[in-house]
Amino acid sequence: AVLRPFDLQADVADIDLLGFDDVTREKLRTAIEAPYGLLLVVGPTSSGKNTSAISLLYSTDPLARSIQTVEHPVEVRVASWQQHQIPASRTDQEEIEEAVRAFTNSLLRSAPQIIYWGEVRDADAMQANTGHLTVTTYHASDSSSAILRMRSERTRAGDKLDMSATGDLLIGILSQRLLRTVCPVCSTHEDRPEVHAILTNAGLDPTNARRAGAGCDRCGTTGYAGRVLAYEYFEPPKEMNLETATSSDIHATTGGGLYQCGLRRIAEGRTDLSEVNRVLRHR
Repeated sequence: AVLRPFDLQADVADIDLLGFDDVTREKLRTAIEAPYGLLLVVGPTSSGKNTSAISLLYSTDPLARSIQTVEHPVEVRVASWQQHQIPASRTDQEEIEEAVRAFTNSLLRSAPQIIYWGEVRDADAMQANTGHLTVTTYHASDSSSAILRMRSERTRAGDKLDMSATGDLLIGILSQRLLRTVCPVCSTHEDRPEVHAILTNAGLDPTNARRAGAGCDRCGTTGYAGRVLAYEYFEPPKEMNLETATSSDIHATTGGGLYQCGLRRIAEGRTDLSEVNRVLRHR
């Protein structure tokens, strides 16, 4: 079990402050304004998926488009949304899925323009074409693994997920991780030639790179203080067949993927190679 404390009255993070580059941020803003479709935010537990998803939803006009959510639990209360919480007593996977279906069937009768599921849990939900924009989180390591996992999903009837129909609905997949940032007090300039070579080979300037120091009072002797987002955004090209696309095909559309973003964070002086390899290095 994972214990995650939440302040239900906390301010929603501004999408402009989450650390997305201008191009990706505009793609996400375009995605959240789509009239219908499916937008996935993927990553492991504690990667900030819900923060990003809720921030995206919060960036749209709730007076122009009604937003309803089904969450387990509700993590942030937003007065202009209708939020439905699955009872905490529901812990069995089948019970949770049944509760999600019941809430969804109920809220569809009130005609929301946007539905947010705290986590999509079955193939039926993923391929449901209700004419709404659906935003949801999904457990996968990156965009390519999300597609591969979707291929293995089964409906309640035991049928495979129709990747052709899902491809028509899928607007994009935002994959993300949280990297610890080096302490601003005790971090040191990154002068290791091998790190400079890695950054240079990736087309990045190593001048501002830093590395964690020995630790101090500011960072609790860890060398790190705070976190920064590493991400990739996958928009399926119209010509791509999601049933047969390889990981390389998908990776080629994401600008180098999560690891390249991690290297950019090193070049910015935000984190270091040790942290990027700990969180993002393919094993």
